[in-house]
Amino acid sequence: MSDTDNIQQKIDDLTNVLLEKLPGQLAEIRRLFEVLREETSPHEDTIENMYIIAHKYAGSAGSFGLDEIGQCFHDLEQSLNNYSGTFPIDMNDDHPRQIMKLIDTTDKAISERLHNI
Repeated sequence: MSDTDNIQQKIDDLTNVLLEKLPGQLAEIRRLFEVLREETSPHEDTIENMYIIAHKYAGSAGSFGLDEIGQCFHDLEQSLNNYSGTFPIDMNDDHPRQIMKLIDTTDKAISERLHNI
């Protein structure tokens, strides 16, 4: 195996490790979102934790050529960053529905990529 092949294999392996982590990280975002739907006090830390996860994987996915997934996480990150609604989150409002749609879209992109491994 040439050095180039060896490097590419290592990149592919790291990409697969990242892909394996993504469903769990997105599940954590979904879990935190559900907390926000149930609690009445402001949860800036919860929103911040969701944002941090989305930000981390927006960059990581893009760096490993998972552009669609990276864009999904980026869109989710931006939507979380701009949330200024009330608590508990009211799913009749547009912004929380947009966040939920972005979570679902990201989940679909991850599932499709995992299916193609």
